[in-house]
Amino acid sequence: MHDVLSSMIYNDVLTKLTEMCYINDIKIHVHLYTMKELWEQLAEIGKPLSDDQFWAYIHASLTPDYWPFFTSLFISAYSTGKLISIEDLIIHIYQEADVKAINKNANITCENAATNSCSFALI
Repeated sequence: MHDVLSSMIYNDVLTKLTEMCYINDIKIHVHLYTMKELWEQLAEIGKPLSDDQFWAYIHASLTPDYWPFFTSLFISAYSTGKLISIEDLIIHIYQEADVKAINKNANITCENAATNSCSFALI
């Protein structure tokens, strides 16, 4: 009975992890925290995922605009021969999200400035 329950929990948690999909409207911190909780739940029931497997789930859950970032991390890890821990990966993703937010805000500011300049020029 315990094995059946454990298997059901494993399948449920793995399904949730598989279906995780980052949406730009939510905070990346919430998304990754939820994923990490699911990863830890699998370990608690004695069916942990390896770091590489969890990396793959995180990568698959993020939007395509994060793919170049992951490519850079993979190349860096491969060329240095140093593995990047899950904790470091999450920190790097937070930093990347912060850069994306700053760039987005800067683009909006520039667009607004350009629109205001154009409207003044038309007067």
